Formats: sequence, structure tokens, C-alpha cells
Amino acid sequence: MNNYFIDLLEKIKTEQMSNDIFSPDIRYWESARSWASRYSNNDSISDECVLDLLYFFYTHENLDFYDNVQFDKIAKSLYMQYGIGKGDLLKMFSDFRKLVYEV
Repeated sequence: MNNYFIDLLEKIKTEQMSNDIFSPDIRYWESARSWASRYSNNDSISDECVLDLLYFFYTHENLDFYDNVQFDKIAKSLYMQYGIGKGDLLKMFSDFRKLVYEV
């Protein structure tokens, strides 16, 4: 488990931190930036967007069990906001789990 990401995401969840006061730790953040860039059609994804994506997947921890209607709705939203294709969504989610939960 990557304690940096867990701590960061829990602080957001409990409203102890917000995007406007976020200052990434480069030792960990480059891997998060690389993860988000791999799936987004935005070449220069901002740290705020990366943080938003991390938090999205953290709070949707059972995304792979959503029914088709729920999944399509989320896929459409992520495509509109970040350019993430529906076909990449589960792979991105799998890579999120590796990034955050495996060390």
C-alpha cells in the first residue's frame, strides 16, 4: 500500500485538504502524473486533474462491479472531462489500484 496516496486521498475525503492547498511530493507524484497522462488525451494534464482522477477512483472503489448503465454514465463523464475513452476506463482503474494499493 502506498501510504502517501492513501493519506492524501483520506485527507481529501475527510475535508482536511483541498486542491487549492495541495503541494505534491515529487517522489510519488511523477508516477501519478504518468498514470493519468497514459489514459488522457490531454498531453499536459494538470496536477489538479491528476488529483481529481485519483480521488474519483478512490471513491469509486467498486467501479468494476457497476452495471452497464452506471458504467456508461461514468465513462461518458470521464471522457468529457479528461478525454479518457470507455475502453481504457477499466485498465486505468486497474492501474490506479496498482499505483495506490501495491508497492
